[in-house]
Amino acid sequence: MVSRRRVEAAQWRVAKSGAKRNPSLRWEDEDQHLRCRGNIWLAGVFFLCLLLLHLFSQNCRAEEYKFEVGEIEKKDYQFGGYVEANPVLFGLDKDSRLYKLRFYNRDEGSTLDQQGFNLQLDGAYEKGIARGFVRINSNLQHTYEGWSGETALYEGFLSLKPSPFVTVDTGKKTMKWGKGYAWNPVAFLDRPKDPDDPTLNLEGYYVATMDYIRSFDGPLKTFSFTD
Repeated sequence: MVSRRRVEAAQWRVAKSGAKRNPSLRWEDEDQHLRCRGNIWLAGVFFLCLLLLHLFSQNCRAEEYKFEVGEIEKKDYQFGGYVEANPVLFGLDKDSRLYKLRFYNRDEGSTLDQQGFNLQLDGAYEKGIARGFVRINSNLQHTYEGWSGETALYEGFLSLKPSPFVTVDTGKKTMKWGKGYAWNPVAFLDRPKDPDDPTLNLEGYYVATMDYIRSFDGPLKTFSFTD
């Protein structure tokens, strides 16, 4: 009767000899082992992503939008404005006729620098049927001739709205008639726009106007009258 130890030794020798004869079996086992580990890793990453997504959705649903009543209430006053600086460097041709005509008695060299500064402030206050608006523009220029500046009241008017259909304005105001971007053929009471910057605020005129606008449900939809 063969002992159990001899049988196990014989099986180990057979397995060893078989592995030597078929080395591809060993590589297949290792490849399957690596695939198994890769699948486990992918499953873990997928589970972690699902967990994070679930926690994020729970936090989003738990959060409530909070706001202060003062944030949506209309203010009685408004302030705005901007400051602008425009440094410019010119290259000059000293042999040109224009140079000799403009600088006939002085030598400015081959370059010329120029600085421009602009400050514009506006504010509005509304109470009941009345609304006041003011816009002030101030500019300062420095050229080869020296410093120069000007401050002007662009707009300053009082607007009254006794009813939703009637508006009365009096003071200095920019009318902004027409829909043209760079030029309006119907802008009889507006100053010419700057072609380089058509959206630039312009100085208005002293006027007194009344607008009456009414909407209807019949064939006549809107009636407007301006005086």
